[in-house]
Amino acid sequence: MTAPAPAATDFAKGLAGIVAGQTAICSLDGTLRYRGYDIEPLARAGDFEEVAWLLLRGELPTAAELAGLRQRVAAAARSIPGPVLAALERLAAATPEASPMDALRTGVSMLGLVINISDKDIFYHHTCGLQEPLTTASPTVSRSP
Repeated sequence: MTAPAPAATDFAKGLAGIVAGQTAICSLDGTLRYRGYDIEPLARAGDFEEVAWLLLRGELPTAAELAGLRQRVAAAARSIPGPVLAALERLAAATPEASPMDALRTGVSMLGLVINISDKDIFYHHTCGLQEPLTTASPTVSRSP
C-alpha cells in the first residue's frame, strides 16, 4: 500500500519562518551579523584579514595576531603554486565573462588539492588546518587574471 501523494498546498512557499540551519558564525536578526558583530561597521572599518580572523577564530584579532595574519596572507600570495595560477590564467582567457567569485571558487578547489598537509593529525588538518591557508590565499586567487 502506498501513501497518497501530498496535495500541492502541503508545502511552505518561500523560506519565511523556516530555519535552514543554525550556526555561530552568521545570524540574521534584523541585520546580518558575523560572530555577533553587525557587518556594516565591519565592512566600513575592518579589512579582509580582520574579518577572516573573526570568522575563523570567533573573535577579533589583537594587533599582534592581525600583524601575523597579514604576514601569512602576503606569504600565501607569493606561494600560490604555479600550476594553479597557470590554470586560472588559461580559464580567464577562455572565459573572460567569468566573475571573480567563479575564479575564487575554482582556485580554492585547486588549492585544496595541492596544499601539502602533514599526516600527523589528519582530522585536525581537514577540519581546521586548511581554513587559514585557503583563506589567506583567497585574495590572490580571486584577483588572478
